Amino acid sequence: ALSNLAPVPMMTGDLPLARRLAAQARDLWQELGDDWQAALATMTLAMSFLLEGGHEQALAYFEQFMPVVRARGDRFWLIGGLTSTAQAQHFLGRFQQARKNFGEALRLALEANDLASVTVALGPLSNLEGAAGDHDRAVRLWAACEAIKQRIGGGAPAEVMRVSDPCAAATLTIGEDAVRRAWAEGSAMSPEETVRY
Repeated sequence: ALSNLAPVPMMTGDLPLARRLAAQARDLWQELGDDWQAALATMTLAMSFLLEGGHEQALAYFEQFMPVVRARGDRFWLIGGLTSTAQAQHFLGRFQQARKNFGEALRLALEANDLASVTVALGPLSNLEGAAGDHDRAVRLWAACEAIKQRIGGGAPAEVMRVSDPCAAATLTIGEDAVRRAWAEGSAMSPEETVRY
């Protein structure tokens, strides 16, 4: 019950309550010797810090979660863990590590034909590339992400994912024509081409 309750206040903005519930759940699961359920509660703790901007704390919890999920071989949670870890790394300026984790998440999601998870990784990766100064790449990835969302009928809201459309910043740097061209090329890429790119 605690494990299932913890995400609710996280989504409504009461992050301290979410953390208390998740920590209680984790501790009980550990007492019971259930490493997997304890790891899922740890993931909730990590996400609560990520949403609040506590990136170092989030990363510390993700680093506890990832070995357990890799050992279990659960692809869904591995993709989510990689994407979330990469977001924390991005916000800490660790772009190369973040790119590596986003890349692994994208490959796994594509192999599973999980296009929703492809978009969950593409949006933040687009923002990372914009932050790193590669505005053309940021726009292409964002456009490809939006095209996949249209194809599958939606996706996670940008505000929940903590991502934003990179086109305005790109326009200031590379100009409207370059942004239009990058958008058209990104929109035309298939999911397979996007992940390769």
